[in-house]
Amino acid sequence: SPLKERDFARNLFNSSTNVKMAIAHEGQHHRQGDCLWAYFTECIRMAFWGNPGVQRWRRILNELQELSCDEALVGHQMFSAHDYGRCLFKVAQTASQYSESYHRELACTVGMAWRFGNHQGSFIGRRIVMLSQYHLSTAGHPLFVVALAASAILAPLCTAYAARGALSQANGQEIDTSSLDPKIQKIAVAEIKAAVKRYHAKSGAVAVADAQTGKILAFAEAGSVAGPASWKSRLFVPGSVIKPFVAAAAIEAGVASESQIYDCQEPYSVNGTKFVNHDASITKLTLTEAMAQSVNICMIKVAQDLGSVPLREKLASFGFDTQSWRSDTSDALQLAQTAGMGSTTPISIEKLTKAYAILANRGRLFSTGSAVSETTADSVTRMLVETVEHGTGRHAAISGKRVAGKTGTFVDNTQALDQNTQGSRLALFGGYVPSHTSGFATVVIVENGQKPGLDEDGTGGSLAAPVFHDLTAKSLALLSP
Repeated sequence: SPLKERDFARNLFNSSTNVKMAIAHEGQHHRQGDCLWAYFTECIRMAFWGNPGVQRWRRILNELQELSCDEALVGHQMFSAHDYGRCLFKVAQTASQYSESYHRELACTVGMAWRFGNHQGSFIGRRIVMLSQYHLSTAGHPLFVVALAASAILAPLCTAYAARGALSQANGQEIDTSSLDPKIQKIAVAEIKAAVKRYHAKSGAVAVADAQTGKILAFAEAGSVAGPASWKSRLFVPGSVIKPFVAAAAIEAGVASESQIYDCQEPYSVNGTKFVNHDASITKLTLTEAMAQSVNICMIKVAQDLGSVPLREKLASFGFDTQSWRSDTSDALQLAQTAGMGSTTPISIEKLTKAYAILANRGRLFSTGSAVSETTADSVTRMLVETVEHGTGRHAAISGKRVAGKTGTFVDNTQALDQNTQGSRLALFGGYVPSHTSGFATVVIVENGQKPGLDEDGTGGSLAAPVFHDLTAKSLALLSP
């Protein structure tokens, strides 16, 4: 309504400096030809309707255009980085008070506030942080060349998508194996080979990291792991092993605690999508109980209390890819999918192992700083110990040791261009032994395995947790005098 529009404008542009910066920003878009690019990308979108590659390209191009405007205005000293950053913060703060449907009605001058309503909240945060990294320069960005190059690269991919039906997530960087420990490596190779054989699995992989340095001490894979199927660089959906990091983000922000009770009853709908638990009888649980039983709906509500922007920022500090959220899917739905199943945050085995190593290192990063406080990390560790002792991770328990860990099970569709890997069922386990004498963090993955004697497909608790137990117990024995 006109009243809401006046209220929005009054809240956002309550200073003449903000007004000048907003006008200068939109004027810079016009000067660098972004309007023409908007028409061009809209034509491409209509030609390849529903193509996720085009949607991602449009998002990347939009981000490049915004960054180019930022650097032009700050780099040419039209405004100070401090004032410009404060204006961006005001945009994010004001836009968060309005519904997404209302954002779509806003005009060009406050368009960047509308973008905040989807995935751009964290992007505005990135822009604010990057302002301090700009170097003064009078040279402009060759945005046309960048966009044209992107068009040349994406054109054949779009054609391939039309023929194949989906685009693949690109594989990650290959795992760094320069710091392998020969003794632990030998154990890892033997254990994953035995597991793949025992479970009649398609493939399997295991990685062990030093919790104090983050260096990979062991990496082994077995089964069908040639080419893009190799776990050395393959990206996969982490499933429920992401839940400890969702809990860590919420506890760190002060919106959750180990003993907080949640209504976890199913079904639970988010933007028309229903979410359920593995056990329909579940009603109310504490966060610790929800973690131990891997209850999706509880974790979704934890994430909703936190919000998508702080959750994505905290997950990024642990090494998760938080830039992969789709621009054509609501922020609320992707938040629920991340917290419940980790399905919007592909990751490699190296990064996931290092994320668990950060928890084992009481939240401390391997260079400087911390992902979370020691108090938060200790809270998450206690929940993960409960998961192993009384929850889904019981097969990971080691006699005489406190073991912290989380199970995960998910159907992985990230390798879409390789039809042989579509629909893979992943059984996962991530964990560590929280003590001052052992600094191991381990992640186990079993693909399309089945436990002997069970008719149903194997889960992270039944397949991956026992591998963790055997590998960790034997590795810890190496530390014994």
